[in-house]
Amino acid sequence: MPVSLSTRTSHRSPLPRRRGATSPWPRTGFTWATYIRSLAEKNRYNVTSALYIAQNNTAYSAVQATSVGLVNGTSETLDAFLTAVGLGSATITRFDEPLYDRFLSFISDPTVDGLFILVGIIALVLDLFHRTLFLSVAAVIFIALGFLGAQIIGASVVGILMLIIAAGLVILEVKAGHGFFAISGIALGLAGTYLLAYNVPYSPSPYGITQYVILGGTGALLVVAFLYLTRIRHALMAQPKLIDPGKIVNMTGRATTDLVPGKDGVANVGAEEWTAQSDQFIPKGSLILVTGYGDGKIQVTIAPAPASTSTGSNEPSAAPPASP
Repeated sequence: MPVSLSTRTSHRSPLPRRRGATSPWPRTGFTWATYIRSLAEKNRYNVTSALYIAQNNTAYSAVQATSVGLVNGTSETLDAFLTAVGLGSATITRFDEPLYDRFLSFISDPTVDGLFILVGIIALVLDLFHRTLFLSVAAVIFIALGFLGAQIIGASVVGILMLIIAAGLVILEVKAGHGFFAISGIALGLAGTYLLAYNVPYSPSPYGITQYVILGGTGALLVVAFLYLTRIRHALMAQPKLIDPGKIVNMTGRATTDLVPGKDGVANVGAEEWTAQSDQFIPKGSLILVTGYGDGKIQVTIAPAPASTSTGSNEPSAAPPASP
């Protein structure tokens, strides 16, 4: 007796078979259309609508199935269904879906997969401005989960390629800084998310009003966030330096962090923090001498020991000129 499920949606799916198990259907001349027709005729349901399900791999909602004569009742819950068929007092053993299966079900959603990839890429870009281990690890996990889900559902190659191109555009935004690449990348990423399910046999469709609202809201939020960050970046770049970079050479300061060869550190020169590099290890707090400037970074070395005469001030100053 066909009855809609508690989700108020009527689905059609083949029965699972174990390896080596005997098929419950006759091998000769069997087709799903034949079987569905026989059930519909036997139970006096709408044969045309039943065949449409089998031949077009589609599904009816509970309301649609009732209107075309494919079901003879609907129930909101399993308990209501059991009561309707006279099994309300039956003992029911309930089994919860394993946590791992629920996890796979969650990531087997093209909307989740696409947003995971897109958010992970943007998190990586943000990490370039504010380096934190947590943000990098979270970004990698999001991207990995997104591609795992895309593999599970057999996502469209077109959708995946669009997401990869979107990632490239977002990364280009770091260099450009005008916001156009970021907005284009986000828009292309949302389109790629939608196309992940292209030609994937879903029934019913994985996209509805809820998914469209999620995609639209997430896209708008990401665009606003990127425009805001771009504005902050421009404001910071427009601020004049307290010291002309061209005049910082030969000035002294203090190492704010340990300076390790081959890595960027921080040094305070002229009451301003600078990205510093050194060819030798310099401990934090050491007096340093600026030997060069380029690409927004200063090159430093350990400053020579100060003269024994005290100036009465601990402020860094320009190095004394060399004796002739």
